[in-house]
Amino acid sequence: MTFSIRRTTLAVAAVGLSLGLVSCAGGQSVAEACKIAEVTLTDASADLATESQSFMTDAVAGKDVDIKAAFDPMLASLKDAQSKITNAEVKAPLDDFVTEFGAVTDLFGEFDFSILAGLGDTSNLDMTDAAAVQELQDKAAKAQEQSLALSEKVNDHSTKLQTAADQLAKLCNAG
Repeated sequence: MTFSIRRTTLAVAAVGLSLGLVSCAGGQSVAEACKIAEVTLTDASADLATESQSFMTDAVAGKDVDIKAAFDPMLASLKDAQSKITNAEVKAPLDDFVTEFGAVTDLFGEFDFSILAGLGDTSNLDMTDAAAVQELQDKAAKAQEQSLALSEKVNDHSTKLQTAADQLAKLCNAG
């Protein structure tokens, strides 16, 4: 009887060990997937912050700018992380994040940033020249109108982007 119990115990232990090994080898853990997502989002966000600052300075200075070119490296990093993440729990919100970030990038790519040229530098503006002042005011009003229209379009995507980021944070900070 003792022999039978030992054999049964060994068999159960062997099956348990086998199942444990299969589950480990069978997929990426949430922690592993989160590490990839975290590193990618941190690096890409830092790069985007730097690029955005430079981009807006150039746009207001009247330089030819391409915001899509500024956003493309972050989008490429996100897509690369997407391809490395196989954990379904982490992949779903990351996929949503990438989709919404791509949509926002496209919207910004459609915006005519040349409208901002000259709005930041009024040092050469003759305030006694009513026509020049009115021209600047008209340009500022047009820029504001276009910016508000862009903001409305981006708002829905921003909400979805934040939701996806919150889901990622909740998953990745749960441990």
